[in-house]
Amino acid sequence: MAVVAGSGFYKQQEVLDVLNLLRALEDPSDDLAVAGVLRSPFFAVSDEGLYRLRRLGGTLLGALEPAAEASGFEAEDQRGLARAARLLPDWARRKDPMGLAHLLDEVVFDSGYAAATVAGFGGARAYANLRQMAELARRFERQGMASLGDYIDYVSDFMQSEMRQEQAAIDTPEDGSGGGSVRLMTIHKAKGLEFPIVAIPDLGHASRGPRADYFIHAATGLAVRLRDDQGETAASCALALARREAKRAEADEAIRLLYVAITRAKDYAIFCSHQAYTIVQTLTWQDVLATGTGLPANLEEGSRVVTLPGSCTVRVSACAPGRDSAHHGRRRVGPRDVFASGRVRWDVVRSRAQTAPRGRLARVLEQVSPAEPPARPPQRVAATALDVYRRCPAEYWWTHVLGVEAPEPEADTLRAPQAGEIFLSPRERGLLYHRALELAVSPDDEDIRRAVEGALRRADGGPGPWRRRLARDATEAVSRFWASDLGRRVACAKAAYREMPVLLRLGETEIHGIVDLVLENPDGQWELADYKSRLAPDETGKPSVEAYRLQLGLYAMAVSRWAGRPASRCSIYVIDSGTLVEYHPAGGLKAAETEAHEVLSAIAGGRFECRHTKKCSHCRLGRLCDYGRAG
Repeated sequence: MAVVAGSGFYKQQEVLDVLNLLRALEDPSDDLAVAGVLRSPFFAVSDEGLYRLRRLGGTLLGALEPAAEASGFEAEDQRGLARAARLLPDWARRKDPMGLAHLLDEVVFDSGYAAATVAGFGGARAYANLRQMAELARRFERQGMASLGDYIDYVSDFMQSEMRQEQAAIDTPEDGSGGGSVRLMTIHKAKGLEFPIVAIPDLGHASRGPRADYFIHAATGLAVRLRDDQGETAASCALALARREAKRAEADEAIRLLYVAITRAKDYAIFCSHQAYTIVQTLTWQDVLATGTGLPANLEEGSRVVTLPGSCTVRVSACAPGRDSAHHGRRRVGPRDVFASGRVRWDVVRSRAQTAPRGRLARVLEQVSPAEPPARPPQRVAATALDVYRRCPAEYWWTHVLGVEAPEPEADTLRAPQAGEIFLSPRERGLLYHRALELAVSPDDEDIRRAVEGALRRADGGPGPWRRRLARDATEAVSRFWASDLGRRVACAKAAYREMPVLLRLGETEIHGIVDLVLENPDGQWELADYKSRLAPDETGKPSVEAYRLQLGLYAMAVSRWAGRPASRCSIYVIDSGTLVEYHPAGGLKAAETEAHEVLSAIAGGRFECRHTKKCSHCRLGRLCDYGRAG
């Protein structure tokens, strides 16, 4: 199959790779360009190799020679770095006497880079683009502009201005037939061409229609959505008129585009479609063909031949789905059903969970996950993630290895919103209160009011009763904080740091996090506090910090190293109740460090089994977990 690409020459990876190489030769101190060329097929150095190279100090180019002899690099990275240490300085030294065109030929084609791109997906196109870039250099050189820096600026200007440069053509027979291969192209790209057989898929696809919040209409001018007194949005008459005109123009353009597609066929045109079911009345190509051929829009199963004016015949075949529509929910679940754009579609998971086997959902997500867990501790991890692993290794696997976001609780598990109140999940409400506490720097009523207003700016929606209710709740939460023992200590502290980022290194791992509050008290003692909306009780019914003990211990270690003295107090402030629960680690901070090393070692060993506790029945990832993932 030959994919016919269009514009976007300057955005192709092979063009960017060559440009990075030229920038590195022109300016050896450009570490970003050097990193790009080292990571490319020129030298194929891994991300870990680049990280270790960066840690050697100095510029990346200057670190190449010592890196070739240094320990700690993978064998493939060492070979790539040694090759870069040999070639890059040599090319940089000879670039001016060699000439621009000769330089491009040597670094791209003689180095083996072009051969490496041919072996990849779309290799023929990539190779042709490299040839086109070399020819561009020759034309540039013939015009008397032979400087490498000028050529780099010339190409960079084209990239930044987003000029639509066609990609290089791939040699095909002059009749455009593609040499017997199937050619995949857009309808616009096919204009002016003709083929013996043309297939046009997905006739039942319906566009969503014009959905912009504003239009500029020739008759009515600017048309926008408006808000009423209750904060609800509504379309004005001018906007409705402009949308109707835009919808009509879009339908006319769709019909013209279908005509172009049909007339590309010399002998046969093949039309493919599913039966289109749309809630909104939107014109589809299937509707246009049904109207033109006299066929009903809803076809019955079977085959028939329709003769059109001009002795043209159309053979129509309709097949029933392979399953009964009443049992649509029982069909086999695939990756596209439950995984999209890096996120789990929890609505689909919930609707299929009663009919699809639990293990099937887990296997579906693993199809888009790393085949094997890394055999080393993570290079960078959040302190909260280590507490997640301590609570349940299987939950860590889902959320921090596969990247699955845990869903918010379903609406029926939460308190129903009262009249005049918007529904906010516990997480959304907690973030709102966190923001208000961050902005409130004093117990003054006016300062609290401004802090709450600043936090509410991040909430969706316009003015209304729900917003006033939310503002009142947030104001009560902030006032409750200032009335607490912690708030009183903040008011008289020598220094208070809010939302303080921390970084702690343990072995090969960097542990990061954000401490909600760090104080230096008048006596010079340091303390830290983390905000939580609520805390789960222990066996005695009292709020417990057990679920967050490792996170707090690591935060205390980081703050102690930063302040130069141990933190005297570490606690969790519960926003909903206004209570402060102190954390006293058994064995001190050394115990927290030992436990963190144990967790990192278990992660490196690939142990992600489920703990099988009573809490499993309340886990929001339970729909995915098939007794955890055995290590």
